[in-house]
Amino acid sequence: MWWHDLPLSNREINMLEGTMIPSTLNVDSFIYNYFHRSLYQRLYSVFEWENVPKTWNKKYMMLIMLLNGWYAVVDSRKYGVIPQFATFAGKLDVMWQPRKLNVVNYWLQLKNLTIGKDCEIVVMTPDYHGVGDILHYFAEKLACQDSSINQSIINTRQAHVWYPRTKAQAQSLKKMEDKINSGQSSVFMDFQSKTSNKLDEINEMLFFDTGVGVNFITDKQLQVYRTIIHEFDTEIGLPNNPRFNSKNDLSTVEVETNNAETDSRLISWLDTINDSLELVNKMFDLDIKCSQRKFSTPNSGSEEKLNSQGERSDLGL
Repeated sequence: MWWHDLPLSNREINMLEGTMIPSTLNVDSFIYNYFHRSLYQRLYSVFEWENVPKTWNKKYMMLIMLLNGWYAVVDSRKYGVIPQFATFAGKLDVMWQPRKLNVVNYWLQLKNLTIGKDCEIVVMTPDYHGVGDILHYFAEKLACQDSSINQSIINTRQAHVWYPRTKAQAQSLKKMEDKINSGQSSVFMDFQSKTSNKLDEINEMLFFDTGVGVNFITDKQLQVYRTIIHEFDTEIGLPNNPRFNSKNDLSTVEVETNNAETDSRLISWLDTINDSLELVNKMFDLDIKCSQRKFSTPNSGSEEKLNSQGERSDLGL
């Protein structure tokens, strides 16, 4: 997976991969990695930061927070106050919260640091885990669905199956099929084929019509694909249309209900992050804030905005 190039410990790798049953994927790894990276970048866009010190690398900070679930903020002296990937050390306190941590970096060796005294931590989720499981869950679904869509498209290319009895019959059918596929409006057969013997011979050739028009399901497969995308957006707090494939008007109640579902998990993340940032800001005299990015969409739960959009919310993807 694409994050294998990152300096993750065995604990993080096992958490990201080993908790899935089965842990091995039955989809194309290239396609899976494509969707995993795409969903990661989609999730990355949800968060908006203010007053992050210029010496901090936000890409590094976000990577650790999203996949590891938390990062340490330490005074490295040489590099100043910076975010760092760290591991917990020692025993938990009476409230089952971590007390000490270690920062092991090629450029730094900071061990046995006491949280609240020598450093602080920014935590994303209440259970100190990242959201790699969410990315994995939806990336696998999308990779499987993508394979289904591709197979469906290939299947629609085969309209007829013939079972000729002889090689000569096969060659004749190939020529006829080539002419049809080349766009010719008519195909002319030998006059002799109208004789009873020739007709009997042709009728003896078995023919199977797959009924492509009846069995065409690619449009339904694409709807499932979009549904998975919308489920992911709802999970991470991205505004989306709860009935994107409906031709009916979207009521204000439906939009507000979807907004509540969309924001529920993100609110938990933001509350946890900002509670941590209060401690970081107090210790290091900073003013870092994290909030949900505001997207320019009509799906805001506002009746005024719904009316301004013609009482419709056709967001698509």
